[in-house]
Amino acid sequence: MNVRTAFLTFLTMLSTASYAVESIDFSYSYPPDNEWFGYKRAETYDVAVRIKNPSLTGSLIKSIGVSIPHEYVVPNSASAWISSELILEKDNEGKKVNMPDITSVAATMDGDSLMAVFTEPIVMPAEGVYVGYSFSCEAPSDNNPLPIVAVGSVAEQCLEDGWWMHASKSLVKWNNLGTEKGLASKLRVTFTGEFHDNAASLALPQKLWNVTGCDGSIRAVISNNGFLPLKEVEYIYTVEGTERTGRHVFEEPLAPCFGYPVEFRSEIAGMDLSGWHELTMEITKVNGDINRDLARQSEARLDLVPFMPVSRPLVEEYTGLWCGWCPSGYVILEQMYDDYPENFVGVSYHTRDVMTVCAEEELPSAFKSLPAMFINRGEEYNPLAMKRPWEKTLSEVPPAEMEIRLCCPSDSVIKGTCTVRFINDHEGSAFKVSYILIADNLHDPEWMQANYYNGNTFDDLKGPYSDIFNFGPEYISDLRYDHVAIAFSDGEEGSSMLPTEISVDDVYETSCMFDVSEAINLSGENFFNPETVFRVVAVLHDENGQILTCVRSDAIGVAGSGIPEAETYEKKLVKRSIYTPGGMKCGNPGHGIYLIRTEYSDGTSKIEKVVR
Repeated sequence: MNVRTAFLTFLTMLSTASYAVESIDFSYSYPPDNEWFGYKRAETYDVAVRIKNPSLTGSLIKSIGVSIPHEYVVPNSASAWISSELILEKDNEGKKVNMPDITSVAATMDGDSLMAVFTEPIVMPAEGVYVGYSFSCEAPSDNNPLPIVAVGSVAEQCLEDGWWMHASKSLVKWNNLGTEKGLASKLRVTFTGEFHDNAASLALPQKLWNVTGCDGSIRAVISNNGFLPLKEVEYIYTVEGTERTGRHVFEEPLAPCFGYPVEFRSEIAGMDLSGWHELTMEITKVNGDINRDLARQSEARLDLVPFMPVSRPLVEEYTGLWCGWCPSGYVILEQMYDDYPENFVGVSYHTRDVMTVCAEEELPSAFKSLPAMFINRGEEYNPLAMKRPWEKTLSEVPPAEMEIRLCCPSDSVIKGTCTVRFINDHEGSAFKVSYILIADNLHDPEWMQANYYNGNTFDDLKGPYSDIFNFGPEYISDLRYDHVAIAFSDGEEGSSMLPTEISVDDVYETSCMFDVSEAINLSGENFFNPETVFRVVAVLHDENGQILTCVRSDAIGVAGSGIPEAETYEKKLVKRSIYTPGGMKCGNPGHGIYLIRTEYSDGTSKIEKVVR
């Protein structure tokens, strides 16, 4: 090859390469809506995000920027830093302070923006780093926003790494506020390196499902890591050595936002296979250009099944008439049933009130405070934070489909028959079905639901059911209660355990029997109304007791179900007062720990600790 040919070849390579050494901004908070957070006291804040993005490996961390109201920042107190882990060490005064182990530089305030440039840019390692900022602040006034800015409605994948925080007085250890609050920090981190006009990364879940022999689609997560809007992608995928191609056109182009994940459905062709197989997928082109992103390929296990079962996570709420914050659970349950009629199954367990049917130690889950919700009897959630993890659980495919039907063999007896059909064969299994009898349309004018949301003081409760409490009195007497657990069963004798050998070709049947007249509260009383109807929830467990899926029956009325005018066993409430742990009386409390003193008509009283 002569010099002229070599030079022309070099120019051709330059013209076809779609990259240059450029700068890009990385943030977990692409949506524009701001939420301000913090504590109304003078202290030092440390805020961080964790970045572990294969598309950024080898690039340089250049600078950071974030909004902060300038009037809060103590002069010369701001800094930016990078650390391999979040470290707190005691200073000379015994206070825990942030100690980054890679680098730390002084930050400056430019109006309401904190900015910093790393004098020696740090190479982004494959194992990831924490990038953060720190500052000391004066106590915010009531009329000004709090000092930490974050955003809500971000992608689920952003929450785990999107906001870590430590505060010298209010948060004495590092807390993952992303997962706790459902928010992500608005910290912006600037990188320099080789970036492209058209580029996209791909991430697949560990497990995927499709029906054997049928064209379908699988969940995939894409990030537009280029400088131009992402309109379409081309991809290849391989299963059992057979390579296929596909193309996806986005209804709305994805705006350039490096690393921000967007879920989409990637179409795949039907395969005459069954069971688990390894799937490899790669985005080969973005907007017609070759995709050079470092994270353009991903792998997953693909389960090809005979049918796709309906996902129904079990949500169990723990509540009580005496609990002033428990209206949040009432609102969430009703709203979820409206929003997800085919997928949502909720059960409400009352404690220490007229609808209590068992001792707290006999309940399925041990709660720390009320209100509480559990998804498939796993982690405890405040009802207001339940929806995101429920949606994540909903996206998982259960191992079986369940159906249940009810009949009344006699006046007060309900029989439930449940069928279970699995999507995979199982050997040596120990699957079990249990049952919960629930009641809808329970009410009594003497039942008084405590309501700390009265006066519309808080913005926690939203949606059509929230006005009942936001604009209602301190005690509400005209509520109707649904989904209330009143009895439990492991099924008729010998029917709850499924065979140890499970075949996808078989349907398995179990049954239960409830006598509604025997469903009584802890005072031995029946508390139903003539309008009360009943349902049965059937729950599938594995050998470890883990809940796999469930199903709720249609409602059924029972002729011998109860007493028309049910008596309440509660003493008449005369007065309820709320105090801080220091003994100061307060009206509408915010978040924190409070003592509630309840006085009754017989002269007795009780004091309970409530965590808000």
